Amino acid sequence: MTLLALMAAFAVAVPAVAQIIVSAPGGSFAFSDLKLSSSKPEVTGTIDNRTGSEWSGADFSVTSSVTLHGVNSEPRTFTLSLTSIPLGKTQFREYPHKVSPSYPKGLSATGFRISFVDGDSQAMIDARTAERQRRAEAAEAKKQMEQAARDAFLAKFPIIQSGGESSFIGADRQCAIEFSQALTMEGLAKRKKIAELVSFQCGFIVPAGTHVAVKEKQDGYALVVVVDGTHSTKAGWIPILWLTGPGVGK
Repeated sequence: MTLLALMAAFAVAVPAVAQIIVSAPGGSFAFSDLKLSSSKPEVTGTIDNRTGSEWSGADFSVTSSVTLHGVNSEPRTFTLSLTSIPLGKTQFREYPHKVSPSYPKGLSATGFRISFVDGDSQAMIDARTAERQRRAEAAEAKKQMEQAARDAFLAKFPIIQSGGESSFIGADRQCAIEFSQALTMEGLAKRKKIAELVSFQCGFIVPAGTHVAVKEKQDGYALVVVVDGTHSTKAGWIPILWLTGPGVGK
């Protein structure tokens, strides 16, 4: 064999790139001993995780210059997906994904270009978990502050306590008077009168403990505005005796 032929053979046998450094979040990965199988779509090599964190998985975009049965061929691009990448060096054997163009038998790589695409390191997972926790805590703190402010606001107003689970607020003073009279009735007559007052929109029902602002008092009745609950901002009349709390003068 001539010296020129020997040099050519030696050049083919020696890998074009001994090690490929790929930048990634937290550091880099170093690939070495990369090979494409000539008999099946398979990539083997060693990856050195230098990111400071283990990875549950990562995808890499790879472009490989190749020969097909010893003749230069169109470069192949594919995705290399690796799972469970510990710190330090790890050997891998994986099937390439999304190979373009096809991967025929007799393919041999002469060089590689690799870039990081996506993945999850434990540090990234921990950071996302911590961020979700921070946001949840901030949201809860905001909710508590808003509730405290709401409670402080409502504490300035009296509440309705009629003696039952709910109370009737009359649309006008006369409706309130008629409802008070209905409460003195018994049985069917009482239920019929209350239903009649509600159906003719002579007032509305609120739960016991509803906060109200007192706007006017007249002959044992008070004009109030509801300040919490589903009927907030609605106004109506109730017996003054139903009011308890701040600013109530019987």
